Amino acid sequence: MIKRTYQRSQILNYFELNDEQKLQAVDQCDERAENGQFVLWKYPDETISVLPLEMFMRSEDKVKLFHGIYGTSYFSAWLLRINKTGEEATVVYCHW
Repeated sequence: MIKRTYQRSQILNYFELNDEQKLQAVDQCDERAENGQFVLWKYPDETISVLPLEMFMRSEDKVKLFHGIYGTSYFSAWLLRINKTGEEATVVYCHW
């Protein structure tokens, strides 16, 4: 059975992140972080993960449910759907 958790996040550029989030972004993207865009994921314990949009692979499915997929293991992945204005995204964590 697939389990999914959904959250909405604004799409942020590097300069809109706080200092802790900027450190996460640089850790994941190196020097490219300042030119990147990011979504945030808030865990139940209030910690926040910064997910770079460049980590998501564009999805070319015919249904267009999700615009991007970021596989983290054989049993888990992040899915991304960007709204029509391109300012907000629905982020889905799915695992089996």
